[in-house]
Amino acid sequence: MKIVIAIDSFKECLDDGSGAASVDPDYPGSGAAGGLGFALRTFLGADLVPGVDLVLWFTGMEDVVNDADFLVTGEGRIDAQTAMGKAPSGIARLGEKYGIPVIAFSGSVTDDAQYCNGHGITAFFPVLRTPCTLEEAMDSAAAQKNTAAAAEQVFRALAAVISRR
Repeated sequence: MKIVIAIDSFKECLDDGSGAASVDPDYPGSGAAGGLGFALRTFLGADLVPGVDLVLWFTGMEDVVNDADFLVTGEGRIDAQTAMGKAPSGIARLGEKYGIPVIAFSGSVTDDAQYCNGHGITAFFPVLRTPCTLEEAMDSAAAQKNTAAAAEQVFRALAAVISRR
């Protein structure tokens, strides 16, 4: 509770009442990285943007996806928070914008992962083939092997459907 009082006191010191600079510690992103977003925004006038948006812009992803049949993304664990600004959510937004199905792969999925289906991820698939420890799942060679095997099966199914047309 003392930290909240200190932050409020600090905010009052910064806000001269002129409205020239918005001092809002509740602004989205202001609390990340120990308040770094707040400091950058307040003292340097920085614009805060979600990391995934910055990566998509920097890589020029939107310039290359409009010809894709599918977009593929993934992360370690897909859950409801995946749709709230994580990397797959940026890919999902592009998929929705261009009408492209988005397939996501992950080490695991939680019960609330279906939330992602309503937010641009067409389908998601866990890649683990057998029960294992977190350490085993995160082993780079095993993760590559499991992801490749899961992707192969998903795209075999898609190819079979497409070939019937």
